[in-house]
Amino acid sequence: MMTTRFKASQFRMEMERAFTNRTFLFCVAAIAFLFVYPVLQEWQYGFPRETGFMYYYRYSHRLSRFREVSLILSALPYVASFCVDWNSGYIKSEIIRGNHKRYAISKYITVGISSYATLFLGIIGFAAFLALTTPINANMILFTI
Repeated sequence: MMTTRFKASQFRMEMERAFTNRTFLFCVAAIAFLFVYPVLQEWQYGFPRETGFMYYYRYSHRLSRFREVSLILSALPYVASFCVDWNSGYIKSEIIRGNHKRYAISKYITVGISSYATLFLGIIGFAAFLALTTPINANMILFTI
């Protein structure tokens, strides 16, 4: 009973550290900026704003080197947390007190969840930007139904 409780508390602590880190918010904003910047450049040259979200998503995804940078930005929030563990010596005491396999598994799961959350929230930020700055096109809504 004690080992299951320790595992859950360790995982919960790792998730809290990953999502409450300032680096997490920075990376979400950076991913949103990777999408927004090409759209702003297109609008600067006078292109119409009536196109839909998927057009701007594809346009930004192709022009912003998103694939290369997103891998780094999505893992960065938890990398910062691991570096704090390493520099403070917390990782040594955690491995000595607990099971190193559980520690590694909780790290892997947490980095996966925080990576996907970083990408997802960055794309949601981009969608919110478009919702606030572009008019709703009734024809686009009819074609997507």
